[in-house]
Amino acid sequence: MASHFFAMLAVAAVLTLLHYRQALAPFLMLMVFAPMFLVAFTRGWKGAALSVMLTGFLFETYLHFNPLPLELIILQLAFALIAAGSLMLGAAMSALRDSHFSLQRQHEHMALVNAELVDTSDELRQVSQRLVRIEEQGQRELADELDVELGQSLHTLGTHLSLAVRSVKEQDTLKTLFTIRDKTREMEDSLRRVLRQLRPKALDNKGLKEALVHGPLHEILDDAGITMETVFLGSLNTLQEDEKTAIYRICQTITRQAISLNCIKLLKIDLHVNDNAGSDDEVCLDIAISPIPEERMMQLRMPLTAVQDRVLSVNGDYVVQIHGDSLLHRIIFQQKTA
Repeated sequence: MASHFFAMLAVAAVLTLLHYRQALAPFLMLMVFAPMFLVAFTRGWKGAALSVMLTGFLFETYLHFNPLPLELIILQLAFALIAAGSLMLGAAMSALRDSHFSLQRQHEHMALVNAELVDTSDELRQVSQRLVRIEEQGQRELADELDVELGQSLHTLGTHLSLAVRSVKEQDTLKTLFTIRDKTREMEDSLRRVLRQLRPKALDNKGLKEALVHGPLHEILDDAGITMETVFLGSLNTLQEDEKTAIYRICQTITRQAISLNCIKLLKIDLHVNDNAGSDDEVCLDIAISPIPEERMMQLRMPLTAVQDRVLSVNGDYVVQIHGDSLLHRIIFQQKTA
C-alpha cells in the first residue's frame, strides 16, 4: 500500500501545481497519469486497477472544483488511453511475476527430484557393491569347493591310473589305461582353467598386474591367437581390493567378447592410476580391441551390461568409443581412500 500512497501523493502534488499554473495544463496532465504506470510496474494489474480508480477519483474531484482550460472529452480520452496502458502493463507484470514464481517452484521441485535421484543412485551403487562382493565371494567359495572335491578326486584318479599302468602287462589294457589317464589329465587341466577363471590365485597372491599380464586372461587370448599388450602407469598398490577385482573382471568380460568375435588380433589394456596426493585420485582403464569389421562396428558399440554393473559398483563412468578399426572401452572412476 505504500506505493499507492506515494503515487496518490504525487498526483495530489501535480494537481496542486496545476491549480496555480493552469497555463501548463497540457504538460502537467501527463504527469498526473504517470504514477499509474509506476504502480502497475511494481504491483501488477491489481495495483494498476486500484491506482486507476484512485487517480480518476482525485482527478474528477479536482475538475469539479477547478475547471481546466481544456476540453473535457480530450481529458477523458487521454485518461482512458493511459489507464488502459497502465492496466496492460500491470497485467504483463503480473503474468511475468507468476511465471517467475512458477519457474522458481519448478526449480525447487527439480532440486528435490535431483536430490532423490542422487540418493537413489547412491543406494543403487551400494546395492551393486554388495551384489558384486557376494558374487565374488560365491565364485571364490565355488572355486575352493571344486578344487577340494573335484580337483583332488581327479588328481587321485590320475595317480591310481599311473600305478595301474605300471602293474598291467596286457597291451590292450595298457592302451585303455593310457587313454583314460590322458583324458583324466585333460579334465584336470580344464578344471584348473575353470578355477582360475572363477578366482585367479595370482590376483590374491601376486596382485593385479601379475594377474593381468601372466594370468588366465593371457593364456586364453594366446590360445585364441590374440596378442595382448599392457601399459601400466601409477601405483597399482594404492587400489582397494574391490577396485582391483572390478578392474580384473572388466578385463575378463571384454576378453571374452574379443574371443567370441573370431576376428580380433590385438587386445590392449592401458591402466593409469593417478596417485597424486589427494582424496580424488582418478583411475582410467582403456581396453582397445582390434580390428573390428566395419559392418559390425555400430553393433558392438553398445556398452556391455556386465561391465556396466562393475563400473556402477565403483561409481564410475563407462563409454565405448570408435577409433579407426578399434573399439575402445573407457572406464574412469575416482579411487577410494583407505
